[in-house]
Amino acid sequence: MTRRTALGLLAAPAAIEAHQPVGTKKKVIVAGAGLAGLCCAYELRKQGHETVVLEAAGRAGGHVLTLHDRFADGLYADAGAEHFYRPGYDQLWSYIDEFRLPVIAYPRRHRVLRLVEGRLLGPEELESPARLRAAGYNERELRYIGEHSLSGLPGLYFDPYIGRFEDEYKPFAAGLNRLDAMTGREFLLQQGASPAAAGSLGGRRSALQVVWHAAIRRKRGMKWLETNLFRIEGGNQRLTDAFAVRLSGCLRLGCPITSIEHSPQGVRVHYSDNGRIKQEEADHLVSCMPLINLRKIPLTPGWPETKQYVIQNMPYDSHCRVIFQSRTRFWKSDRVSPNMLLPGPSLGSVWSMAEEVPTARGILIGTAGMTTADKAVAAYRRAYPGPSEDIEESVVVNWPNDPWAMACLPTGLPPGELTKYWPAMIEPLGRIHFAGVYADNYPFGMEAAVRSARRAASEITSV
Repeated sequence: MTRRTALGLLAAPAAIEAHQPVGTKKKVIVAGAGLAGLCCAYELRKQGHETVVLEAAGRAGGHVLTLHDRFADGLYADAGAEHFYRPGYDQLWSYIDEFRLPVIAYPRRHRVLRLVEGRLLGPEELESPARLRAAGYNERELRYIGEHSLSGLPGLYFDPYIGRFEDEYKPFAAGLNRLDAMTGREFLLQQGASPAAAGSLGGRRSALQVVWHAAIRRKRGMKWLETNLFRIEGGNQRLTDAFAVRLSGCLRLGCPITSIEHSPQGVRVHYSDNGRIKQEEADHLVSCMPLINLRKIPLTPGWPETKQYVIQNMPYDSHCRVIFQSRTRFWKSDRVSPNMLLPGPSLGSVWSMAEEVPTARGILIGTAGMTTADKAVAAYRRAYPGPSEDIEESVVVNWPNDPWAMACLPTGLPPGELTKYWPAMIEPLGRIHFAGVYADNYPFGMEAAVRSARRAASEITSV
């Protein structure tokens, strides 16, 4: 090795091999094998590129996780991503069709019971004019709800603004930038909304983000609240497994990235492979990991200020998945809807799944804050009104403590922040591209992961 060669290797970013011309095969490192990473790598390979997928965890799929082993009689439970529908999840559904995965109805939003002052109330009582009036809805809202539904109420206030968003990826071209200076609640109060409606529909998010997201739903043909939901029979993980099988030659598990170098010519990634430090060079890198994880990885040269702000400050929520196995599907014999909304931190919502499995046993799943199995069961038993409850096993999947998938969905941005995040959150930095739920205009679970993955793959192909 000559002295010049040695100096070239030490000057890391400058020594990265020059990228390929436009339209030629490129080598791409995909960082993260959740749904976004798997989809992006799959699209890149279809477009003729070489891919290497580095996943820190010992399994692919990220937040798409189906559990089987803990349950009897062939029962299973989706511990992460829950459902999809159409229109709304159109790009996701294209892969379900391509891989010929069986889809079944998922009535988890049918006849939802809500615990109010110690009583479980059904939709008829919850949406009665007398109760809505007592809750603070005004007469204009009550008339609109009577003509449409309570779930359709957003249309009263948002529909007049939908046409302002000609391009759903250009919120600042709608002429409504003043709305980023107020909360959604403040905006709705200005429109004559009741405090009850303003609080539930607007909240503390930027009013511009609230109206923009409402416009996206309308433009994609979605209802304000879709109740005809679907899932993959056997568990939604069958989708990510289908991707992973098609990527088996380039998917490396247990390989967390430790540092990244980049230059105008390409990228170099350092990672740990079961304790052995390795590196990989490529023409491009697609970061498909949550920003909570990306912010811990050194980058040379560092992030520019605008991108650094997004990476360091992107707000996420996270929750636990609660799963109950019961000896019988007791809610059926008690004639009680299994779909419930509860107000406490130990258990927030509950619904049934795996009802197609031929067994007397049942599965109930739900969401919660930081909880334990005992606390979740106790919360359910306090709320359930029937005599036949017979839960025999309870499991809590603690996503907030997962080192590689702790972040779930991005949360709304407060007033004044949207311009700091959009479009910086999706823009590539040289040879580094971004995909994931956060990296789309509507952070909409599995659909956002797929849409952002396809966008990143197209960016690389078109360079």
